[in-house]
Amino acid sequence: MPTQHTDPSLAEPLERIRSGTLIIIVGSLLRSIGGMMLIPSILEGFTDPQLIVHVIFRGIFAVALSFIGFIVFLIGLYIGLVPGVKKLSKVDDRFSTASTLIRIGYVWGVILLAIGIIVAFAGLIAVISHGRQFAVGALATLVAGAIMAVVSLILMFLGYIGIMILVFGLNDVEHNSLYLVAGILFIIGIFISFARAVAWILMYIALGKSIERYKAPPQQLAPAPAQTLV
Repeated sequence: MPTQHTDPSLAEPLERIRSGTLIIIVGSLLRSIGGMMLIPSILEGFTDPQLIVHVIFRGIFAVALSFIGFIVFLIGLYIGLVPGVKKLSKVDDRFSTASTLIRIGYVWGVILLAIGIIVAFAGLIAVISHGRQFAVGALATLVAGAIMAVVSLILMFLGYIGIMILVFGLNDVEHNSLYLVAGILFIIGIFISFARAVAWILMYIALGKSIERYKAPPQQLAPAPAQTLV
């Protein structure tokens, strides 16, 4: 008796991607709240210098919240999205390009960014503390760190492109318009950050529908009615 075909091996990587997406949404929300708190604090400090202490503490809290959001965002990438897409690419090689770009962008890009920030900060400290004595070497270190940071941002943009390829690929496989809308919003999100937030939410919802479909028991197709001979 024929059955509706679904591949249950896709459910596990999609669940991994979905859990990472949820953590990414939380991290993005924390970063957005921190950013929205920081800008008014800076403006308030300029308009009313008497509140400078209050503004400083609120600014520190906003920066800390944004930093925590960034860490949560990375956790979602590293324990959910990156390994989930890698596993998905092993089940369906149509996602291999997306997996490669995401891994290069959000693993090596972030590592290079961290190294670049450390190197640039070390060069800046050397310039401030030693002055002309180590000016040339310190300046070279500062420039090297800045170059590494720029390269890392390019790599992370490649990772972002990988996410777009992933979403459009899921749309081709699942034929779910939510993936298509999410992909379009990710493109708009290059210029408008709010569109990225909505895209992640739509992607999370669409993944849930896909997982439900793959986990559902196969539907038995009703046999054709017997034909009677006249």
